[in-house]
Amino acid sequence: MSLSVALKVAQSALSARQTETATVSRNIAGAQEAGYSRKTVMLSTVVSEGGHVGGVRSDGIRRTTDTALYSSLLRSTSRATSQDAVAAGLEKLERTVGNTELKRSPAAQLGTLETAIQNYASDPGNSILAQTMLGAAKDTVRLLNEYTGLVQGVRAEADADISSSVGRINELLGQVERLNGVIVKGGQSGADITDALDARDKALHALSQEIGISTLTASDGGVVIYTDSGVTLFETT
Repeated sequence: MSLSVALKVAQSALSARQTETATVSRNIAGAQEAGYSRKTVMLSTVVSEGGHVGGVRSDGIRRTTDTALYSSLLRSTSRATSQDAVAAGLEKLERTVGNTELKRSPAAQLGTLETAIQNYASDPGNSILAQTMLGAAKDTVRLLNEYTGLVQGVRAEADADISSSVGRINELLGQVERLNGVIVKGGQSGADITDALDARDKALHALSQEIGISTLTASDGGVVIYTDSGVTLFETT
């Protein structure tokens, strides 16, 4: 082996080890970071012109991921978020009907009014029953107006939540579009796109907290996003 060949072998080995060391450092730094995937350097042997092994070289960096597990995570997150939203909505609606066992609830007040009307109907000439019915009617109107304001408040909260969620969805789709471009271009040029893939996965996970989604990875590395009902939410742009 000539001196120049030996030098090339040593240089390729040092370069490969340098890449491995840098990757290990990245893994250590990202170990506690949510959404970080472990990186692995892909090494191959270099064959010299004479057919002899001439060292090793780095053929890129890949992530250690489980596609099926990640898809399951997106679905589970969407379902859990949906159930949380339903529970929160029911709690808000509960405030509009109150505790039906309490006298201040609309249901209880309507029951009181119904009883007062029936009592007065059975004895139309009784002025005390008439006053009781009139008082129950006034209380019912007052209470219904109070709860109408509460219903309108819940509706305003729901509208605000929807608007906020739509804005968040558009923001995340913008992130996915930008990262998609980086991943597709980097994949074509052979650049390290593992960090961009991690960032896109984080954006998709955040998106699944807003709306039910499923994803499909294209041959160029880009991702297509569908809603859980099958409507295309994102494709290229």
